Amino acid sequence: MDTSEHLEEEYFSPLFKDCSIKAASTAFDYIFGLYGRSNGLVNQSQLGLSAKIYSILSERVKIQFILFLRGLLHVNFKYWDISKVFTKFLLKNVETITLFVHDIIACCRDITLTDGNALSEVFCPVLDILRFLAIHSNMMKRFEGHHLSLLVALLEIKMSNNTRPLANLLVSRPDFHPKKLITNFKGREFVHSSFLGPFFAFSVAGKQSHLYEFCFDHNEMLFNYDDMENKGSKISEFQTQLRMMRIKMHQIFHSLIVNSSTRSQTLEYISEIFLTNKKLSQIQVEYEQLANPTAILNLLSILLDFDKIPVEKIQDDYIYHPKCRIKLTSMNTLKMDSDMVETYCSSIDLSYTPSFNTECFYLTIAFMGISMTTMINNLSRMDRHIYEIRRQLREAEEQLQKKGQSSVYLNRVKAIIQRTKELLKRFTLSNVCYDCLINDHDFLSKCAHFTNKVLRLYLRSIMPDSGVDPFSFKPCIERFTALPEVFLETAVEFLHFLLENPNRSKVLTENVLDYPRLILHLIVNLPLVRNPFLASKIVNILYSICPNVPSTNSLLLYRQIMNDKIAVDNLFPVLVKFYADVESTGSHTEFYDKFNIRRNIQVIFRFMWVDLTHRKTLVQFAEKSSPDFCRFLNMVINDTTFLLDESLEKLKKINEIETQLSNETVWNSLSEEERQHRTEMLSDAKRQVRIWLSFGTETMELFLSLTGDAPQISSGGTWRSCCCYA
Repeated sequence: MDTSEHLEEEYFSPLFKDCSIKAASTAFDYIFGLYGRSNGLVNQSQLGLSAKIYSILSERVKIQFILFLRGLLHVNFKYWDISKVFTKFLLKNVETITLFVHDIIACCRDITLTDGNALSEVFCPVLDILRFLAIHSNMMKRFEGHHLSLLVALLEIKMSNNTRPLANLLVSRPDFHPKKLITNFKGREFVHSSFLGPFFAFSVAGKQSHLYEFCFDHNEMLFNYDDMENKGSKISEFQTQLRMMRIKMHQIFHSLIVNSSTRSQTLEYISEIFLTNKKLSQIQVEYEQLANPTAILNLLSILLDFDKIPVEKIQDDYIYHPKCRIKLTSMNTLKMDSDMVETYCSSIDLSYTPSFNTECFYLTIAFMGISMTTMINNLSRMDRHIYEIRRQLREAEEQLQKKGQSSVYLNRVKAIIQRTKELLKRFTLSNVCYDCLINDHDFLSKCAHFTNKVLRLYLRSIMPDSGVDPFSFKPCIERFTALPEVFLETAVEFLHFLLENPNRSKVLTENVLDYPRLILHLIVNLPLVRNPFLASKIVNILYSICPNVPSTNSLLLYRQIMNDKIAVDNLFPVLVKFYADVESTGSHTEFYDKFNIRRNIQVIFRFMWVDLTHRKTLVQFAEKSSPDFCRFLNMVINDTTFLLDESLEKLKKINEIETQLSNETVWNSLSEEERQHRTEMLSDAKRQVRIWLSFGTETMELFLSLTGDAPQISSGGTWRSCCCYA
């Protein structure tokens, strides 16, 4: 296949079809031949007059070559056509053009041979064409990434003074970091209009649609809905392509960052992407105003590859530094209020210059919050929607099977079934796209290693390093409580994402590192976390790794945590206090939240109760009749009473509706809308009864375990103290 046809197929563009223009192509081949022959003569010549003549000849050939590439050699050669011929040549010979391009750059930079515009006039059109190819690259066709390989090769070219001229040229372009945005869609416009935006936007997802939150463009073409059993091979193929693209993009950003003259502008560009798209982390997101989350996810993967430095060299107070590139509005800290933060900032030294590694680390965790966390939340919502759609489909099909329905009603039900099936197809295909994007083992492993660093950064002020005598360690509580809660929440939510699925949890068990120690210290320091939702998420990590919890298989992780002496001495008192404190969360759903949180703590207590070492600690703690334990015991009793009362109330409602259902005369006398309403009420009541009875049963089992296996808890001074406390 001809090179131009191959490139056209890869990029969906007829751009290189025009490269068959004979005049420009023939002229390029001729001048390039002159360049090669003149270089050959220079290499073969010895010292003397001939060598000097050949050197001058080679120099003049390069000058003529540059004039040709600038469209200044002949009026019949169009500048744009010459640039396309030049770019096609570079793409075709990307592995062997380094010395040739180096010579052209050196000649362009020599002010005795060319003017100051030579470099930009020769290579800016090449960069424009590469960006054009990036826009037209798509996973629906074979992807080989010639444009990425060429851009990497161009940016890696260094001169004798260790500068990278083409990296400087790229950063100097006005579209590298667009300054003037003309729409209100700042995040979307900035990424789409920037030079590098189309390069890292390559993904299984196309541009946003009205239902982008759950649906991707082109997903029907990428995956066959009727062949979902074989989706694994397609997912593996697309993940390989994404991995190749991300490696190339890392090399591109590495060339820009390792070059000292372009490092600051590159970091500024990355931070601007975050600042214009940080609303991606919100619950309600207007996706048409923001960049494609899949592009941000690719950028996260690129940043993760820069994370090579030990966490000990990261400056944890960078978030308060005047030169911090991450400006968080209304930042909530783990414990401090605004006045305390102001006092704390005045007491620390912020006169240092932030290191690149610190800036890169914080940019990475910031991007993780607006990309990985966003995708995880979207996937969770999509799973719930798919479950609900399937439930509606089952109910509609059941309605279709009922006898005695009018033809009009049956036709309406059939139309509902058809629409529901179409919606289920769209959501299922979109779910597969999400699966392809975020369930990549290599990518999740990189995120797991980075999350480990985030936890170590947060805990190093209150947790001694491994091997350090804990008695000689002096914790700095103030430093810990001054840290922002948003980054810790990002790390905790990612751990939840891994642990909620057995396949993903393998990533954590394969990369255990010091996670047991980190998770344990997070839990025992819950009193230093003001936000009850964040605290509950931390506790739920321990719940997720409990044995027999269906979603995980991390028994080793559980044992390492529970066998630690710190867990034996401190875990139960901390959880008892949190069990009682979670009575109010400040949310409009706090009534239901507290039962979910307490239910998870109850599961943890049951597994602790089986362990004789932890049972001994529990009994000793109870015998002290501390206010925390008394509150806890009263909460258990009150919750049990409430849950049983609610269950009985709903059972009464169920009985009333089922009595009406059993009486055909009464039921048929109701209107169709009324029957539908009562049917929905019955379904809702049954669902609530199942929930309340489940919670009530588990709470009662906990109470019976405490009082049955250790009767001393419910007798004597302990019980009287709890009654007095109530």
